[in-house]
Formats: sequence, structure tokens, C-alpha cells
Amino acid sequence: MFQVSATDDDITKAYKQITYIILEGNNGGTFSIDGASGKIKTNRTFEKMGHFEASLVIKAEDGVL
Repeated sequence: MFQVSATDDDITKAYKQITYIILEGNNGGTFSIDGASGKIKTNRTFEKMGHFEASLVIKAEDGVL
């Protein structure tokens, strides 16, 4: 499991809420991300695949633009 993080300097708590989504690189739904925490996990095992490499693009968005 991995985790991404971001910060927002807004003063109002509602505007500081960060939401995470996977934009690119999640072919076949191999990964999932918790939108609130940024925790990324795999949805399958890789034991029999040998070497596996992935590159994901994650978007972090605050509550209000």
C-alpha cells in the first residue's frame, strides 16, 4: 500500500478538504485510491507476474476553487 498527500492553506475548514482520484495509469482497475485519505492499494496479487512496474497520475483537489 502507498499513500499520497497534499496540503491546502485555505483558512476555512470546508475549503481545506482534499479529494484524491487516479487520472491515468490504472489500466484494468489494478489500483484503487481512497478519495479522502490518498491511500492507494492494489486490487490483485502480483506473485506470478514477476517484475511489475506502474506509473499513476493522481489528482488532488480541494473543496472549492
